[in-house]
Amino acid sequence: MSTVFTPTWTDNVTVLAPYAVIKSDSYRVVTGLDLRVKKGGMLKIGIACGGNTPLTAGGALYAKVYRTLNNDGANPMNGALHACLSQTVLGAALLSAAQNAGAVSMAYDGAVGTAFAAENIIFFWAVATTVPAASGALNAGAEFLQLSKGAATPMLFNTPSKYSHVDNELVSLGSAMDIWLPGGSAYALVVDHLFDALGDAMACAAYIQTYDSDLGT
Repeated sequence: MSTVFTPTWTDNVTVLAPYAVIKSDSYRVVTGLDLRVKKGGMLKIGIACGGNTPLTAGGALYAKVYRTLNNDGANPMNGALHACLSQTVLGAALLSAAQNAGAVSMAYDGAVGTAFAAENIIFFWAVATTVPAASGALNAGAEFLQLSKGAATPMLFNTPSKYSHVDNELVSLGSAMDIWLPGGSAYALVVDHLFDALGDAMACAAYIQTYDSDLGT
């Protein structure tokens, strides 16, 4: 009788809960990225612009994934760049009313910058009107959603919102990427806000689904 092997996974491990990084700042995390005894992992990253200040040319917001050289996640050289997600376009608006969790349509006003469009990634800052002035963890309720329509209010989403949202909550354009990380190594995620004079705080969040083993039956 032949043996059937079934992949075993650990789902939805938080690498970086929604986090704000102010201009000229960076943040490095290795939590959940030690895959030395794993077969691999699917890393999901989202980043977003914040506030109303246009981004300047010659820089961007970056989330970079490094495979560390010495497999402990602490090498200052960071190892080889494995993947890079960037965002340069600013688009923001304020929700025109509070919303319950599970919403698939939300109206907005006060839009600035680039207009929202279908397939855009939108970040909800879980705070009314303004973005944080210091780097650090964001309030519970911050989340990324993808638009199925957004050129004019209301926004329509591909999936329902996970959290409730407040009146005048800031929402802004972002980017997202799924990255396959081969097992047998440790990785580091580095979030960089490269603007030193202009630009408000950026946001980042990352989660991983790890491929742990193959179970034979």
